[in-house]
Amino acid sequence: MRGILVFVFLLNTPIAFCQISAEEAYKGIIPGEYNSPERMHRWMMDVYQDRWEPLPNGIQSKWYSFGIAASRMIDIPLNKRSTIAFAFGPGIGSHNVHHNGAFTNTIDTSGIRRYRIEPLPTGYSYKRNKIRLTLIELPFQLRIRSKRDGFFFYPGFKAGWLVGNHSLIVDDQGKYKRYNYKGFEKLQYGPTLHMGYNRLALYAYYSLTPVMKEGEDFRTFSIGLSLNFF
Repeated sequence: MRGILVFVFLLNTPIAFCQISAEEAYKGIIPGEYNSPERMHRWMMDVYQDRWEPLPNGIQSKWYSFGIAASRMIDIPLNKRSTIAFAFGPGIGSHNVHHNGAFTNTIDTSGIRRYRIEPLPTGYSYKRNKIRLTLIELPFQLRIRSKRDGFFFYPGFKAGWLVGNHSLIVDDQGKYKRYNYKGFEKLQYGPTLHMGYNRLALYAYYSLTPVMKEGEDFRTFSIGLSLNFF
């Protein structure tokens, strides 16, 4: 959460000091007056529940696995009424999954390192066990909307690059953290959907790439709510 807030602040700072040049960048895309067509939903904040599909054998994920993402979108209307648009922009996302597993790795007989997630030992008592993946993202959207403060339907696609991860387990003895496990796929991408009214939307994302490399083939599925501003 702290990293996302810092990212949003840094991203917004140059815009505040370069408002004229930022707005000038839109001129000439669509013929007409400078202030038409209207641009909207240039900030997006997604809050969602994360889960893995399909779950590896013996692994369970918890319903309270929540993630968050923020993006600064460049909205490019494709008609004068601004009912059809294309959008893209930088973002950052955090996926958090509470589960009952441990990430391990082994080297097989051919010398290839295999990464796995295995259930924690039977009888081991713990209070919390989770993994957090942080990605720098680039979302794209085709935007279809009725009017300002009306219905909108934004199918899209986003790609993300994994910049950090850490696991946390809390038991009766204390807290244990592990950083930068090597078994996760760096590049992750998949389709997205924002559909809603005014500033509130339903949000969904499904990863087309597996969470782990050289391991079980399970993917991230996220569903939640999105707030869209300006």
